[in-house]
Amino acid sequence: MIHARKKTNALETFQNKVNSFLICLCTALSATLVVSTDGSLINESFSAVQVPSESSSPPSTSSPLIQNSTRDTTKPFGAIISPAPLDVVPLNVPFIVNGTASDNVEISTVEVRAVNLADTNGTTYALATSSDRYAHWTFTLTIPDETFENITVRITDTSGNMKWMTHRVNITNIAATTLPQQ
Repeated sequence: MIHARKKTNALETFQNKVNSFLICLCTALSATLVVSTDGSLINESFSAVQVPSESSSPPSTSSPLIQNSTRDTTKPFGAIISPAPLDVVPLNVPFIVNGTASDNVEISTVEVRAVNLADTNGTTYALATSSDRYAHWTFTLTIPDETFENITVRITDTSGNMKWMTHRVNITNIAATTLPQQ
């Protein structure tokens, strides 16, 4: 019953958007709604051709009055490549975090931070760098404290959809490590 109610709500919302296009004297309308089996909206798109009131003929498909709208609700995808889960990383020494990101439309940002395992507080997210629109990204991270055992990455697409990934790492205090005498 809940799934049917969610589908009905998604359909009603979509119908309201379509009706708003019809109110503006549309001569052609195309609409698509994709709903998952649990009733959540996956994707919607609609387009309409509006005829100006002074015109006696419909505009061509190249007319600036054609309105298109597609709502991207698909979350981006990504992976932290390095360090791997449970890898040893240095305390207070910069190291490289890198990974990949992709999306059905386009990635907007990839951000990285270190997170304290005990209370989920962490350093501020900072922007990763990329030369290929975040298909491959890198970030130089410094773990500030031995309690910061998680590396969290937040990927955001151009529609605002987000994906979070976390790797737990082992931290070593390089300064406290003594080298064997020769």
